[in-house]
Amino acid sequence: MSQRITHKLQSKTEKVIAISSMILGVYPILFYFYISQGASKLNLSIQELLEKDILLTLNMITAFTLGFIGYLLFQQYKKIENPEEIEVVQVNLLLMLISQIVVLNIFGISIFIYIIYLVNSRSSIKFFEAIRRKKGASFGNCGGSLLALVINIIIMLITLRLNFV
Repeated sequence: MSQRITHKLQSKTEKVIAISSMILGVYPILFYFYISQGASKLNLSIQELLEKDILLTLNMITAFTLGFIGYLLFQQYKKIENPEEIEVVQVNLLLMLISQIVVLNIFGISIFIYIIYLVNSRSSIKFFEAIRRKKGASFGNCGGSLLALVINIIIMLITLRLNFV
């Protein structure tokens, strides 16, 4: 009975991660269509529109960062089966969640909270224990998540500077 529940939870986690990474991966394409529609409405090229509106440019960078986070999420999906790498997966998911919090992406925040919950419920190592273990160790396997977090922090700071000056 317990093995059946574990298998069901495992397949549910895999489905959620696969769908979420696909949605995040498609987001840059949808944003490109949005920009091209806005440019055609104003009778401008996409390049001219991006030169005029710096906030739109920052939103475009955020959209492409979401595509990268979708790719990283798919890579975590491959690592989730290996019990030795579950700590790295949990820390990467936390960094991706913080990245979504920084840019205030409600959809991304809710998805990553749910994925962290699913991974934590099927793992023998609990989430906060994995973070405590990883705290003293190197973040060598978390490079992509750290990069996405740094880019999103820079975008947030520039957006705050543009809006409040």
